[in-house]
Amino acid sequence: MNEGKKVHIIAVCGTAMASYAGMLKERGYAVSGSDQNMYPPMSDQLAALGIQVFEGYRPENLAHRPDLVVVGNTIKKDNPELNEVLRLGLPYTSFPASLSELFLQDRQPLVIAGTHGKTTTTSLAAWVLHQCGADPSFMIGGIPLNYGRSYRLGQGQPFVIEGDEYSTSCFDRAPKFLHYRPTNLILTGIEYDHADIYDSLESIVLEFTRLVKLLPPEGIISVCADNQTALDVVQYACCGTETYGLYNPNAKWTAKNIDFNGSTMTFSIFCNKVEIGRYASAIVGEHNLQNILGVFSMAMRLGLDKDQVGAALLSFQGVKRRMELFAEVSGVTIIDDFAHHPTAIRETVKAIRHKYP
Repeated sequence: MNEGKKVHIIAVCGTAMASYAGMLKERGYAVSGSDQNMYPPMSDQLAALGIQVFEGYRPENLAHRPDLVVVGNTIKKDNPELNEVLRLGLPYTSFPASLSELFLQDRQPLVIAGTHGKTTTTSLAAWVLHQCGADPSFMIGGIPLNYGRSYRLGQGQPFVIEGDEYSTSCFDRAPKFLHYRPTNLILTGIEYDHADIYDSLESIVLEFTRLVKLLPPEGIISVCADNQTALDVVQYACCGTETYGLYNPNAKWTAKNIDFNGSTMTFSIFCNKVEIGRYASAIVGEHNLQNILGVFSMAMRLGLDKDQVGAALLSFQGVKRRMELFAEVSGVTIIDDFAHHPTAIRETVKAIRHKYP
C-alpha cells in the first residue's frame, strides 16, 4: 500500500497499537483511530503525533472511508465499528499482518519469543544492534528507557520484534508471531500461559513448533538451554542453533563468576567453556542474565564486535515497569514491575533481593 493512504486503527490506545499508529504516521500514512478507553499516556502520545482519535466504537468513525482498517485483537466480532467495516466492504487486517506487509517485507526480522523475558530481551537486542551501528528498527510491547518509546524506524536491515504467542485477532486465532517472517529468533523458554486461549502446554508447543519451522536455512535460533521444552521445539528447525543458559552444563554460552554490586551485576561470559570476557549490566538477576546471554550469543553469530556489545550491555537502562525504580520515600524504595506469571514473579523477587540485600 502506497504511503499517503488512509489507515484507521480500531482499538488504537493500547501500548502496541498506539506505537504502531506512530510508526504508520512516521512512514507517511494518514492515520486515525478509535477506542473505548482513552487515557494517558497513550492518549497524550497520539495527540502529540497529531493522530485523530474517535472516542467509542461507532459506524460514523469510518465516514472518511479509510483505505485500510487495522483491527486490534481486543475487538470482538459483534463490535459495531467492525460490522460497519464489513458492511462497507472496506479492506481490513490485523496489526501483526499489517506490520508484516507494510514494514517487514524487505527487512531481516529478529523475533524474540517465549513465555518470559520477551520485552527486556527485545529491548536489549535493539539497543545492542543500534550501538553496534546496525541502525535497526524495532517494535516492542513495552517502553525501553534508553529510547522513551516502544518503536523505531531505522535504515538498517534488522527489524527487532517482540513475538507474542497470543492470538492475532477475532478473525485470525493464530499467534501473532507467525506473521513476522523471522530471519533469526531468540527463544527464551516455553511454559504454560494464556489459559484463556490455550488448553494445555502441548497446544502452546505446537504453535512454537510452527514458528521455528518458519526460519530459513541461513537463519539462526538462540535458545535457552535451561528450558527443556524450548530445546525440544528447536529440533524441528532447519537452521543453525545457539544454546545459552546458566544451569544446563551442555549450553554453548554461559555466565559464571556472577557478582551483584549495588545497582550493577558483573559476570564472565563463556563460549564452549572458553572465557570471552568480563562484562557488567545495570539490569540484574539470573533471569536477566539469561536474557543477556540470549542477546550476546545472537550478536556473536551476527558478527558484531564483542567489545561494542559489552559497552551496550553496560549502557542499557532497562524497560519501563520491569524492576523499574518508581520512587524512594522516607527510606522506602518502591519498585514497579509488570510480572504476573508465577515464574516471572519468583525470578523478579529473587533479583530484587540481590539488588537490595
